[in-house]
Amino acid sequence: MDNFYINHTNLICNEDNASVRFEWCQTLAGYHVFDAFVWNGEGWADQPYKIMADECSRVAAIEAWEQLEERLLSTEMEEAAFYENPSIYELYALSRDHWSSESIKW
Repeated sequence: MDNFYINHTNLICNEDNASVRFEWCQTLAGYHVFDAFVWNGEGWADQPYKIMADECSRVAAIEAWEQLEERLLSTEMEEAAFYENPSIYELYALSRDHWSSESIKW
C-alpha cells in the first residue's frame, strides 16, 4: 500500500494540504500497523503514532486514526479538568507545611 494523506477534517487529500501522512508498516497477528506522521508546521514529525487496523485499507487506517484522536482529546480534557480543579491546590496547600523542611525534626 502506498503512502496517503488526510487533511484536518480526516478526508483523503494530496500532500500539499495534508495534516497526517500514513505509511503502512507491517502486519502483526492479522492486524495492519500504520505509521501516522503529523505535520508540525515545518515538516513531518520525526516520531509517528502507531495505529492498528483490522484491514489494510485507507478507510480502516482513517477510522483507527479517528479513534486515537478521540482518546488523545479526552485525555487532554481530563488533564485540563484536573489542573482547573481548585481542590487540587487546596490539597497541596494543606500538605505543604507537613512536608516542609521546617516541620521535620532532626
